[in-house]
Amino acid sequence: MDKNYICPKLEKLALLFYGEDCKPFAKEKNKMFIFGSKKYEVKNIISKQVAIYLVIGNMHQFKK
Repeated sequence: MDKNYICPKLEKLALLFYGEDCKPFAKEKNKMFIFGSKKYEVKNIISKQVAIYLVIGNMHQFKK
């Protein structure tokens, strides 16, 4: 898995976390993934292992 697969999934996750109008972003920098919301100025920094877990995990668990 590389950033071309992980980053779009993290953007979708940011939409789920922060809502439809959050202006999500995701990028890779120094082997860490940064994602969040530009509108709400939220930035999450996670390792590649955690990013992969979030991407392949069940997204329904976050909707509760």
